[in-house]
Amino acid sequence: MSDTIAIAPLPHYYAAIRMDPVAMAKDLGLDDEAIAEAEALAERTKKYLVYMFQLAELPLPTSRWVRYDIKPIGSTLRPADESRGITSDMVIPIADNTRYTGERPPVRPTPSFPFHNCYHWIKNDTTVRVRVHKGGVDHAGATRLSLEEDHALNKGFRTDYKRIREFRRQKRHAAALVPPATAADSSAHTASVDAPVPSGPSDDLDLLRLEATYRRMAEESGVTTSSPPSSDAASSARFSQASGSSASSSDSEGSSSLSSSVPSIDSLASEDLFGWDPDPANGVIPLVDAWLDIENQFEEEAIPSPMDLEEEARAIKSIIQRGVARRMSAEKEQAAAAAAAVESAQGALPPESSAASARPRGGELSGDGHHRQSPPGIVGRFRSVLIPFLRPLLRNKYSS
Repeated sequence: MSDTIAIAPLPHYYAAIRMDPVAMAKDLGLDDEAIAEAEALAERTKKYLVYMFQLAELPLPTSRWVRYDIKPIGSTLRPADESRGITSDMVIPIADNTRYTGERPPVRPTPSFPFHNCYHWIKNDTTVRVRVHKGGVDHAGATRLSLEEDHALNKGFRTDYKRIREFRRQKRHAAALVPPATAADSSAHTASVDAPVPSGPSDDLDLLRLEATYRRMAEESGVTTSSPPSSDAASSARFSQASGSSASSSDSEGSSSLSSSVPSIDSLASEDLFGWDPDPANGVIPLVDAWLDIENQFEEEAIPSPMDLEEEARAIKSIIQRGVARRMSAEKEQAAAAAAAVESAQGALPPESSAASARPRGGELSGDGHHRQSPPGIVGRFRSVLIPFLRPLLRNKYSS
């Protein structure tokens, strides 16, 4: 393999990316309706100019994709966001930008940037999965920032971050001066603005079912890791084995002062340093193709806005939401039909047979008569990512 070819784009390079919503829907095993919606979305997806900031996982030769933290590039000043204290001047131009009239020094890529109207925007980053192609990615002649220029980019936003922090401080101070609303005022305001999402058992149960349905779909389809699906189980077994053997390892080396001060390989692996731990949230992270020959991918006057990329990401998430909800509804109907069939069959049996069939079978209850505990729940990162993405379904259900 040539010295200029790598498995995936390297950090600090500029690239063109385009999302593949159809592959995302198919990878999760969504129904035909979801795939049709994804195909309609694919017809209007665009290529976006981005800065490959940093790897979120270490790529392997067998990886299907690589998670990447990216910074989309704008061809205009950043739209102001008053609620977050962001103003339109919070940008760093990319040399040679002939339209920038401010005083900030630009970053200078190598070789020269092929466009003359581009900017880095503050607080404009997202995570994608970059698909790995056979043959790798050739970096010869590709546009990048040196380490010095990447540092200059981050340093150039320091003043802006101070302004944003000061804005937030003043906002908190102003909120503290406002007297708390009475219960009556609060309920009247809530009723007039929006119907609240019910917080009763039904709400919680439906949310847990949605989580469980999505998690099962992600695990069954093999999108929890970038490894090929056939190796997911083996990978999980290796991690479990390493975790289980760490205690005995440390015991055998307890007499060594060096082993007590230097982290073991097993302890480092438990921190997911390489980003290889299974994560069901992968299924909703945009899957994209990437090209490094940006000069051949865009016309200067037609570089899309990063805001359009955000909209595309929201669109595929909505498609996945609806697909998961339909799967959950279908499974609930199947379970209800099966329960009805069992009840009907039990009703036709003699009383002795019905009583016998009602006894707990082996494995259903523990020896003390209590139901066995379920395995540990969904990991924190999965729950924090998936709950905001699933909750709109509940809101739509209860407000309709």
